Amino acid sequence: MHGKLSTILLTLVGFIFFACPSLVNQSNSEKDIVSFCFSAALNSGAGITNDCDGVVAGTAISVTVPYGTDISALVATFTTTGDKVMVGDTIQVSGVTANDFTGPVIYTVTAEDGSTKDYTVSLVSIALGSSWTERVVPGARGASSWKSIASSEDGKKLAAVAYDGYVYTSTDSGESWTERISSGSRAWTCITSSADGVILAAGVYAGPIYVSTDSGATWRARAGSRIWSDISSSAAGNKLVAVVGSTTKSGYIYTSTDSGTTWTENTSSGLGYWRGIASSADGTRLAAVVNGGYVYTSTDSGATWTECTSAGDRVWKSVASSADGTKLAAVVNGGHIYTSTDGGASWTERTSAGLRYWMDISSSADGTKQTAVACSSYICSSTDGGATWTEHTSAGLKDWGSIASSTDGAHMAAAEGWGYIYTSPDSGTNWSQRASAGMRDWRGIDSSADGTRLAAVVYGGCIYTSADGGISWLERSSVGYRSWWAITSSADGIKLAAVDGYLDEGYIYTSADGGSTWSERTSSGSRSWWAITSSEDGTKLAAVAIGGYIYTSMDSGASWTEQTSAGSRSWRTIDISADGTKLAAAAWGSYIYTSTDSGVSWTARRSAGLRNWTNIAISADGTKLAAVADYIHTSTDSGGTWTERTSAGSRVWWSIASSADGTVLAAVSSGYIYTSTDGGASWTECTSAGSRDWWCITSSSDGTKLVAGPLRYHNVFTSP
Repeated sequence: MHGKLSTILLTLVGFIFFACPSLVNQSNSEKDIVSFCFSAALNSGAGITNDCDGVVAGTAISVTVPYGTDISALVATFTTTGDKVMVGDTIQVSGVTANDFTGPVIYTVTAEDGSTKDYTVSLVSIALGSSWTERVVPGARGASSWKSIASSEDGKKLAAVAYDGYVYTSTDSGESWTERISSGSRAWTCITSSADGVILAAGVYAGPIYVSTDSGATWRARAGSRIWSDISSSAAGNKLVAVVGSTTKSGYIYTSTDSGTTWTENTSSGLGYWRGIASSADGTRLAAVVNGGYVYTSTDSGATWTECTSAGDRVWKSVASSADGTKLAAVVNGGHIYTSTDGGASWTERTSAGLRYWMDISSSADGTKQTAVACSSYICSSTDGGATWTEHTSAGLKDWGSIASSTDGAHMAAAEGWGYIYTSPDSGTNWSQRASAGMRDWRGIDSSADGTRLAAVVYGGCIYTSADGGISWLERSSVGYRSWWAITSSADGIKLAAVDGYLDEGYIYTSADGGSTWSERTSSGSRSWWAITSSEDGTKLAAVAIGGYIYTSMDSGASWTEQTSAGSRSWRTIDISADGTKLAAAAWGSYIYTSTDSGVSWTARRSAGLRNWTNIAISADGTKLAAVADYIHTSTDSGGTWTERTSAGSRVWWSIASSADGTVLAAVSSGYIYTSTDGGASWTECTSAGSRDWWCITSSSDGTKLVAGPLRYHNVFTSP
């Protein structure tokens, strides 16, 4: 019985085995490519700096790679559900096998069951300059055109405005500052603060008044578009008063009782060239001054005004008030300081402070402490209501523009008309420069051949260097804060040369260690240097000065030769070939000049025309040139003939950069960045970096890496 049963079971098993083979020997039919990528780690030599992930859509895979990537031998990293992957007859190993992607590449995936599926991989190159990254540059900001500064009653919260810049706020008495970009870059002229620093109001030249109710975080446009010259606030911030400073004496005084939401035009004071306004703590007593007129006061929040003639018809610049509005102090531009202890009815001329070009004055709440600033002067203060004055020299002799004070007069903040903000914690005895506020005017930038080492200069600021393509920056403060105008680099980025363009008093500076240390080269003389360029090895340099000649050096800047053959001109730009033999220079209101003997002799290239040239770029061999004025102009015969490139438009072009072979160009204007990959024949507007006052741009030798710097902005931008 048992034997018969065994026979039946074996027969049944055999039937199942031969009749249903898929249940026993089932093969996997999956054959998908799940992910596809060109990693930076495996393809950095080809120019891929960030992982490029492919987009798998059905059997099509699209991968976007940076402009200029060498796609002839890229290594793909992929994952698949299949048994093997082939390209033609070559088996593919993820992260190992390289392929030529100059055309679509077909990846054939074979499943375990032998079935196949074809995937077509296509590459898309990012357009040159289509993507930009803002690179944060730490350290001191450059000098700014400060117009006004305001303080909370305790002196801890400060707010300042820069013309053609932003609003800046501080909550630690000026030690650190926040750039309020939400306010927008505008022609700011004045700012005021409530006692607690929460409500701010600022005026714009030929623009509206902007109000913030959150200490400067957000802003709203209020009032109409006028030439606002000054603004003042009550302690609570609910009452505001502003004056219009039209040179045609066609402005009025405006008041608001709802923190700037609505405004009233007060005509009783009459039309005038209003320059300054001050308010008592409760906003009922006001005082205003006119350029070429009198002092005016109001005791009813601006409804009616009284002309105070006792102080005289003068070029009044600013006025300050005590908390109760009875003690006033006003300054005359090109005159003296005047004080009043009876709300403006009578005035005393304070001659002890001297006759100066006074710009602004502040007062403590009780009116006993006053501080005044002037052009080309020291900061002056008084502790006896203006009877005597002390000159404070610690902050230096500067062109001061504005002054603010805490209610007790202990904490002060002063701003240069062009420069920095300074603060004092001890009624003006000691001052600290606050370089963390403000913008940077990037004037020059250059790159090593591979684009990894960068060097940039700020007008009124420092030199900055980067060794990682602009990701991080070092402030080279050892060379000083100067009127830097241009910088140049050797191909390896180790030898640098920069020029100080300050009013015929600047020198050329060189570094042989990537910017760590610098040497002042006095042999070239002190001049208004404007541009400088370097040969590939950094030994040959050439520089130009406004109203001067071209200067060349054959020993990395140690000694200089004045090249007079091209004449004394308003030179704006110069560039040099890789070997230093061919030069091209251009002047404002003149021609382009070229040299083939390292600058000894020069030829005027009149075919390009007599123009206001601003910048010029030259290819490594010196045959291809590109220059900017109203249009972009290019030459392919070392400057012999020129082509006007109108496709990029007529703009205020400031700078142009070229790849080593002259095919890739990048130019900047007061607007956008523009790029060309065909030697200037056609141009692409690159909007991703924004519309800015671009001033300088540089390129790696292959043209794939670009770096640009704007005016009135603290950071630089890199692409890709």
